[in-house]
Amino acid sequence: MKHNLLTLAATICAAAMLTACNSDDNKTDEPEATPSAAVMQYNLTVSDDMLAAFDMTIEYYDTDGAVQNESMTETKWSKNVKAKLPATHGLRLSAKMKNDAKIDNETPFAISYSYSINSYVIAADDSKTGKDMVDNNSTNLTIKGEKVSEWLDKKTNGILSLFYTFNEKGDTETGTWK
Repeated sequence: MKHNLLTLAATICAAAMLTACNSDDNKTDEPEATPSAAVMQYNLTVSDDMLAAFDMTIEYYDTDGAVQNESMTETKWSKNVKAKLPATHGLRLSAKMKNDAKIDNETPFAISYSYSINSYVIAADDSKTGKDMVDNNSTNLTIKGEKVSEWLDKKTNGILSLFYTFNEKGDTETGTWK
């Protein structure tokens, strides 16, 4: 009988120890930050050949969701845009051949461009909520003469076209430039 009472006492002590520890002990009652805006950091680089031969236009969505245009006058371009949720962000690079472009059938022409986009959602206090979204890519071609015009003619929706929407919760989706 004494042995049964000791076993029962040991079982009760072990059960008490296991139930006394709670994983919620370290949690605070602070609510999670509510997403309020999406931030996009755009970076775009083009080759010297492209800059010399093409008139290039960059279109992007501004903080109010309106499309803005800028001429690409240097090989590197960057822009940071912060827009209230729900938000639309996007980037498109378009080009047309300059009238005085010097492209011949003997000299290699470098079609080389790259982009990187980092986006994240923030709360009203500018603290990040959720994960970063990173999108990057590069293209490197070497062609000659009339092939440059042929390549450019095929780019009817721009050399580069990226589009993102963020809903009121900060979730993102990719889409087609509008």
